[in-house]
Amino acid sequence: MKLDRLLRIYALSLYLYPKAFRERYREQLLDAARQAYDERQSGHGRLLLVHLRDSLGSGLWERISTPLRPLHAILLSGAATLVLLVMAVTAQQIVRRQADVRPRQAVASIAARLGQGADEHILQPREEISDLDWLHSDHTFAGIYNPAGEPIAASATLHGAFPHPPSVIFPRIRQTGRTVITWQPENRVRLALTVRPLPNGNYVVAGQSLLPFERRESALRLSFAIAWGLVLCAAGGLFFRRSAPYAPLR
Repeated sequence: MKLDRLLRIYALSLYLYPKAFRERYREQLLDAARQAYDERQSGHGRLLLVHLRDSLGSGLWERISTPLRPLHAILLSGAATLVLLVMAVTAQQIVRRQADVRPRQAVASIAARLGQGADEHILQPREEISDLDWLHSDHTFAGIYNPAGEPIAASATLHGAFPHPPSVIFPRIRQTGRTVITWQPENRVRLALTVRPLPNGNYVVAGQSLLPFERRESALRLSFAIAWGLVLCAAGGLFFRRSAPYAPLR
């Protein structure tokens, strides 16, 4: 490799350093690279890799050690905030979708049994939805509803009666094809429902408590809030820190 080519590539790698460092030491670093080139008869490609590795490691370290300008601190904080916000929203959506997995499986199983000729009263109430143990568990309930949205049978009760989602949702689901909804029958009871229309006009509904998933979402929000605070502290530290003036290379 020729000297001028090596120096051009090495000079470009010096842009990894902060501007003040680069203006102070650029010529000295290039002179050192020339001297190292003259001292070697071969292996100039390997020598360039050594210089590039040094620029990458030392340059990034110098940038971290250099106080941020106000605009850079704002841009860094804004970019980190945007990334964390997108990650938080994505994680929240993933957790919410997990709440639909078991109800979807239950609806598919019951619809298949009904399609094979099973009686609509295959579901018998065994659990109470308002019970705290059920709300904190991963149990699901299922129900069969007539075309008007009135319950025919269910595997759980809500205060002693079959769960009764608003009747208006059933024709809307058949029209729009949207089968996943959130239902909050009372203050502390929030359910993830999956609804499937049947060929005979009835509906199969299955649901699961959202409480365990909302607790996971709260833990995720706390984690992202802590990460955001650490990013702001780091950006502030890099902005307010003081660095000593560059001394001449020896």
